[in-house]
Amino acid sequence: MEQDPEERCFSIGENDQGKRVDRILRNLLPQYSLGFIYRMIRKGSITLNRRKVAPTHRVSKGDILTVPSSLKMKDLPPLESRPPYSLPILYEDEDFLVLNKPRGITAHGEHSLLPSIIQYLQGKIPTSLTYTPGPLHRLDRNTTGILVFGKSLMGARLFSSALRNGLIEKQYVTILSGILEEPLRWEHVLKRDSRHKRTMLGTDATDESTGKRSIGITEVFPLAHSAVLPSG
Repeated sequence: MEQDPEERCFSIGENDQGKRVDRILRNLLPQYSLGFIYRMIRKGSITLNRRKVAPTHRVSKGDILTVPSSLKMKDLPPLESRPPYSLPILYEDEDFLVLNKPRGITAHGEHSLLPSIIQYLQGKIPTSLTYTPGPLHRLDRNTTGILVFGKSLMGARLFSSALRNGLIEKQYVTILSGILEEPLRWEHVLKRDSRHKRTMLGTDATDESTGKRSIGITEVFPLAHSAVLPSG
């Protein structure tokens, strides 16, 4: 069956299954209000498998969502594959992409690795109406180290659950001037600057916005001593 030029059809993929129709459409049609989307569904202008459905209906893999082409939609990445980019990949499977993030590059934002990651993954993962691959944790701009990106919604959920339940441990290695003879434990008072969106060391451990105490604990262990800094 040929597609009507006045409509666009989208196939529900693995990363979209189980989601509500209205939430998929909110992501696909960000310029329109939820009330407008509900009216289009009730009128039958937007259908699922050529049938009217409730806005709260949950979709299944393989369903076909049909939307009038006159509506302005969010740009979706093309299906064709692109040449691989030069990325410091340490590990990759169907759910995760693990990189060695270089110093001076952020994990999020316009000038981060994310645009290159999305281009690299085009054609390697199913196109999704709602899920966009992204970093699953933070790593400071000037820190080199492992950064994990989620390739699937299931992978992102598994990683978040493991992080939340303390099953993932972060360790940092740094170079110190001098000799650390024994392990040290430092407790820092953390202060959140909501206006400038940054966290700083403070003197009062109580957050003004939440009323909660925020303490950062750093444990330092000596690994090796050297009289000469390593080259590079």
